Amino acid sequence: MLVHYLNLSSLNKQSLRGALFSAYDLKRDDSGQAISNLTMCLKELGYLTSITDTFKPGVANAVTKFQRDNKLTNDGIVGENTKDMLLKKCGYAE
Repeated sequence: MLVHYLNLSSLNKQSLRGALFSAYDLKRDDSGQAISNLTMCLKELGYLTSITDTFKPGVANAVTKFQRDNKLTNDGIVGENTKDMLLKKCGYAE
C-alpha cells in the first residue's frame, strides 16, 4: 500500500489527497514523491508494471486509461477528480 508511514486515518480527504498526490495537478514531466505514489497506486490497480518518480509518457497513458475506465475527463492530467478516484480505488477513501 501507499505511504505506510503516514497516519492516513487522521487526514480529511483534501489533506489525504495532498499528502499522497500533491496539492497541485500532476502532469507530464513532473517528478517526485507524488509521482511515485501515483505510479504505485496505478501499479496496484494493474495500469502500470513498474513504479517511477517521473511522469513519463507511459504514466500519462496509464492515467488516461484509468480516467477513461472510470468515466473521468481523460486528459492525462491528475487533478482533483482523478486523485479522488485513485484514493477510492486504492483503498484510501470511501
